[in-house]
Amino acid sequence: MSANVPESQSSRIKRWSQSLTGQLLIIMALGVASAQFISSTIWLRQLESDTEENVREVSKHMAFRIAATVSYFKSLPTNYRHIVIDQLQDMGGTRFFVTLNKEEILINQIPDSPLKDIVKNEVQSTLIKQLGIQNAQIAFSVCKRFARYQQSHSPCGFT
Repeated sequence: MSANVPESQSSRIKRWSQSLTGQLLIIMALGVASAQFISSTIWLRQLESDTEENVREVSKHMAFRIAATVSYFKSLPTNYRHIVIDQLQDMGGTRFFVTLNKEEILINQIPDSPLKDIVKNEVQSTLIKQLGIQNAQIAFSVCKRFARYQQSHSPCGFT
């Protein structure tokens, strides 16, 4: 009896796929699936393009702010710089820690990615244009307290 069940199901499927209704249903299903796949692919590529453009714009603004901050601190007398930094930290600090040194500081860098490369290129070109800094080694790391940052809402690096 169980041998007849697959036979009858197989014959039903064969009959159904040969009928006009079945063929139209199969074509419509394939058409809808194809349209969904194509539109999802186009949407994903547009999203990636928009993300890259947004990262590029944010990087430009961030790089100009970094350059302006460096220019400001260079304009201060050397013995006042640490006082201004302490005041900034007391007022709430910053989300970013930027340091310009003559020697490289080893850090745990975030993995390379296309978006990271965009940011590095924008910062590099801005440092060259605004400050004349050539061959800067630009690196990014994640604060060790990043997970706690989301819970406590305190700026990373400052408590």
